[in-house]
Amino acid sequence: MATGANQQPATEVGLDTYFNSLPELGASDLHLKVGSPVMVRIAGILRPLDMPPLTPDQSRQMCEFVLEKSQITELETVGSVDLAHSTPEGCRVR
Repeated sequence: MATGANQQPATEVGLDTYFNSLPELGASDLHLKVGSPVMVRIAGILRPLDMPPLTPDQSRQMCEFVLEKSQITELETVGSVDLAHSTPEGCRVR
């Protein structure tokens, strides 16, 4: 189990905290799924962060933080969405 972004509930930590922790963890991807803890891909393997599973409300709040309205519609219709995001600390993720 990967540790990172301290072990607080997802919405308390903030999505940018997860994005900013990716380089320190050596992770290439961040995966959010209702009913699962936040996952990171390290060396091609998905690893859960040491935290409780995401609730529907937590997942929605995090998605609304970074997604445009059209991307939210795509997520609700297709079930997934790709995006690029830059944090105030200078971390750019895709």
